[in-house]
Amino acid sequence: MTVAVVLDLLGHRDPAVLRPTISALDAVVSVRPAEFVPAIPGLIDVVRRPDDPCREGALTTLTRFAVHVPEEVAPYADVLAAATEGTDPRERTAAMGCLAAIAPADPGALIEVDAVPIFVGAITDSAAVRRGALLALGAIAESDPDVVAPHAPLLVAVFDPDERPPAERNDRAHAATALGRIAGVDPDAVLPAVEPAVEALDSTSGPIRTNATAMMADLADRRPAEIQPYTDRFASLLSDDHAGTRSNATSALARIAATFPETVSPAIPALRECLSDERSKARENACLALGYCAESTVADDLRVMRDRDPDPGVRERAAWALARIE
Repeated sequence: MTVAVVLDLLGHRDPAVLRPTISALDAVVSVRPAEFVPAIPGLIDVVRRPDDPCREGALTTLTRFAVHVPEEVAPYADVLAAATEGTDPRERTAAMGCLAAIAPADPGALIEVDAVPIFVGAITDSAAVRRGALLALGAIAESDPDVVAPHAPLLVAVFDPDERPPAERNDRAHAATALGRIAGVDPDAVLPAVEPAVEALDSTSGPIRTNATAMMADLADRRPAEIQPYTDRFASLLSDDHAGTRSNATSALARIAATFPETVSPAIPALRECLSDERSKARENACLALGYCAESTVADDLRVMRDRDPDPGVRERAAWALARIE
């Protein structure tokens, strides 16, 4: 199949021609996405026709393009956003999946077409649509938390640990991502999520533990007194089998230690172990926490980190911590 042939066939409106063309295109996009970028406008034309029976297939193929070349699909965010409000649940799911794939690469494109209210409304839709909406909101909050901050109460409700089926557990992780970003601009709006976040630290899901810990670390940066009572919980996560959870726990402890070093001091032995963590961010945060605690017994360890750690950020933090101790 050549690009010229695809472009010609996409111009047909006969489903008997269009459906197999889109199916064949879908099969090659993951392997040769850049080559077939010229087909994107033709797929968008199909999406623009609300009664076209090939609309779902076109949206699904556009999602594959968005995964590989999101910058080529982002200019059509307005068309995709409109498709999320259709009556066909499969089309809504496909359109939301496409927007969720665009969001990490170009959240501004979604903000520009005022897609945030659409994502917020989609949280009450099906599980698949809700998942895409939460992913997109998390990505937008990473870029521009002020835009998502007014919707913090709804995200808190999603994060609440009431009994949820397994298919919805990742929703909590995605909501926690958005709430963590919001914490930087409106921490008071996120404080109601602290209690469910503490419960989430015991989750059997690594992503939920990781994102809940990250959200609380972000809150500790702005509201350390509210998070300080949970210092022991973060200390217990320093040996978690999930690397992201360990890294975020060191971040939370470092931010608490900046204001309440005496509270973090009992965790010094565990933080010392984190100096050899596989993740550079965990090692860097451990240096920060130990520096704030001004613990002289780790000075030799920090000298080794300053002189030998392969990561420049870790070496810099180790030098900073040593300066506080010595």
